[in-house]
Amino acid sequence: MRFSISMFLASVYVRTSFGGTLEVIDYDGQCLIWSKDNHGCTGYSASFAKLDGDDCSKLSEVINGVRKDYSVLNVDACGTENGLPAASIEVKQTGLVTFFNQNGDESSCTLSNGLKVGSLCTASDYISEPSTKSSSALVSPTALVSPTASSALNPSSISLLTVSTCGCSAV
Repeated sequence: MRFSISMFLASVYVRTSFGGTLEVIDYDGQCLIWSKDNHGCTGYSASFAKLDGDDCSKLSEVINGVRKDYSVLNVDACGTENGLPAASIEVKQTGLVTFFNQNGDESSCTLSNGLKVGSLCTASDYISEPSTKSSSALVSPTALVSPTASSALNPSSISLLTVSTCGCSAV
């Protein structure tokens, strides 16, 4: 009995010290991130790129009918809470993915094969780069993607885009 309690406590520590697994997936020609058990959220992110073969490294979004490219893209995930996104996912062309939520939970990792379909990593709360932060995600694969108020700025001067989603629920 004592051994099983010790093992349980050890597994709880490990689960709270690490986020979950993050993987680049293809959903109907769009690149999404599948988040499994990141701070209680499991599911899909909003689209962060259009699939090109198995490559998702050209971060982009359609704004006013025109596709814009970015070096960093921030997409909402995990539904909404108090009218705000419950979590966000920052995706960088380097393959670094960072998750953060309203509760301040954060996890981050670098994908095993960059931004290619099937590339994955295990997110950790212990972030190696001091300027990166993150948390978890869940978005319905049928979520609508629409530009937010930040897209009303001059698109040529924007290097970070926030994409909103709807029809989502946290697990």
